[in-house]
Amino acid sequence: MHDLRHAIRALRTAPIVSAVAIVSLTLGIGANVAVFSIVNAILLKPPPYPDPDRLVLLGYTFSGASVPVVSETKLNVWKEQADAAWQDVAGLRSRRLNVSDGFRTEQVLALQTNTNFFRLFGARAALGRVFTDAEDRPGGDRVALLSDGFWKRRFGADPAVVGRRLRIDGTTATIVGVLNADVDTAIFDLAPDVWIPLHLDPNSTDHPPSLIAAARLKPGATIARAQEHARRAGETFHRRFPQASGPSDTFTVAPFHEAAVQNARASLLVLVGAVGFVLLIACANVANLILIRGSVRQREIAIRTAIGASRWKVVRQLVTEGLLLAFIGGGLGFALGEAGIRTLLALNPADLPRIGPQGGGVAVDWRVLSFALTISTMTGLVCSVWPAIRLSSGDHLMQLGSEGRSGATGRERRLRAWFVVGEMALALVLLVGSTLLIRTFAALNSVDRGYDAHRVVAYRVALTDPRFATTAAVDQLIRTTIQRITALPGVISAAATRTLPLESDWRTNVRVIDRPFDESSPVFVSYRIISPGYFTALNIPVLRGRALTDGDDPRAVPVAIINQAMARRYWPNGDALGGRLIAFPGRVPDEEPVRQIVGIVGDVRDGMPLDQDDRQTVYVPLSQLLDRESASQAESLAWIVRTRDESPALARSIEREIARTSGAAPVADVSSMDQLTA
Repeated sequence: MHDLRHAIRALRTAPIVSAVAIVSLTLGIGANVAVFSIVNAILLKPPPYPDPDRLVLLGYTFSGASVPVVSETKLNVWKEQADAAWQDVAGLRSRRLNVSDGFRTEQVLALQTNTNFFRLFGARAALGRVFTDAEDRPGGDRVALLSDGFWKRRFGADPAVVGRRLRIDGTTATIVGVLNADVDTAIFDLAPDVWIPLHLDPNSTDHPPSLIAAARLKPGATIARAQEHARRAGETFHRRFPQASGPSDTFTVAPFHEAAVQNARASLLVLVGAVGFVLLIACANVANLILIRGSVRQREIAIRTAIGASRWKVVRQLVTEGLLLAFIGGGLGFALGEAGIRTLLALNPADLPRIGPQGGGVAVDWRVLSFALTISTMTGLVCSVWPAIRLSSGDHLMQLGSEGRSGATGRERRLRAWFVVGEMALALVLLVGSTLLIRTFAALNSVDRGYDAHRVVAYRVALTDPRFATTAAVDQLIRTTIQRITALPGVISAAATRTLPLESDWRTNVRVIDRPFDESSPVFVSYRIISPGYFTALNIPVLRGRALTDGDDPRAVPVAIINQAMARRYWPNGDALGGRLIAFPGRVPDEEPVRQIVGIVGDVRDGMPLDQDDRQTVYVPLSQLLDRESASQAESLAWIVRTRDESPALARSIEREIARTSGAAPVADVSSMDQLTA
């Protein structure tokens, strides 16, 4: 306590030096606390699931690419092999649904899952119960679970909600429970409002990869053993559906947490190294300040030594001053770090796993507090121990006998110079690194994405009403809606699509007819389902041939449009127009029509990251899909509208026309393409 009181007095006598040291430590520790909070939430904190170390993510490799989602047919094979090395196979799929309580209809995010999910991830019902196995079978009762947030927002936390009816997808479902508030789906980057049974058909022949699949390793099973059984399961699938997979395709098993965070790990470790450099600069800065301040205090140290203070006591006093500076800077840095991380997460700089909406997964826990305390202590010691040892050494009797203030020795001046050299070296590394990152960002921001996002607005509608179960009905809706929208003053063009540029797109098998390129294995390409007017609405250039027209209906010859990257790959020295291909996102290829290529458009960088090579892309008219595929696409239909201005009145008029033609289906996720791109 004596040393602490003396340290406080010493800091007061040099307020400018103390303030500069505290500010340096505040910035250095604050940056480290901010980054560690994210690292802790993503990499260190155990997932809130039972036995998280035994959870595995089920996937497969297709044409050499790792695919983290599976089809219904693959999930069925996984479940059949559940007695091998895994158990509790769960599948989940997100959908946009229209939900009505009889008074108001709104579009919500729903999660389809089976009963194994609740056992696997420890999800419990705060009210009522979860699904039963009977309700999860095809033809089972229509039931629904509510999330805690949706229950409070829509039903005012009414405990009598269990047993009430909801209109979902145009049919009636019974609310059987409300899930606990701690149900964590941030790892899937989802925040569902409603949960409904998956109703997985054991005889399904659908192959589009739309399900996230997870399981738990059996007691005694290892990842290596599970991977061997997964390889056998992949062979079983290939024998059963030989045209839906290539001979080299296989099933994969990966630790769930590792697979979920692997894309973020490298970036986070780079950030940890960067803010570590910032802290080292702060430490060097403070150590230099202590040396400078110490050269002024040499007479004081000499007097204390002369009246009996041991060298240990002098060192202890100087270290106490350094620790006091570090703890003050650590406290302020902790507050700065917490405020900084909330600000950064509010900007949503990246799709970080386990973070959840608005950074909800980042919280101050004992790890963050321990880190802040540890780093403050270590910083205080690093800043003060070496300067204290240097200042407490030497001939203090000569210092006491000298006239006036004592100056620094040549050795001390050289040491302080080396501290400055070290600071400059570290700062130069950070400056070069951040400059390169800024250049990369500027280059990515200036990349020609192949479309014009300016003054384009997107509207999302879920057409889940049974009357939109056929392609003809959806096609007629699109034609009528586009006619009404384009008739509005200020609208240039409009179109409909399943996925917008930069959204997660569908990938599918494509077989190119009469092309010698690797016919032994299907090709994996981006698959876009669009309406006429799509290329006009986004200003995507048609380089050869034509765009889609209203004449490309179910009675016409099946057509497709490809991008320039695909034309270059398969027709490097020829003409792609008139070529033929088979695209089969949902079934084996023999069930799909042979499509004639009628147009070639410019390449669109419609996936992330933007620095990747242009994807091969196939565009197919929604009006020529089979009924069940068309109904699936309409569940989340996006309207894109190019306008002459961005007035709120025009946006409301467009929204009214969409709702009017779609039977009062609620419009959600209204945003400009500029916002989506940003």
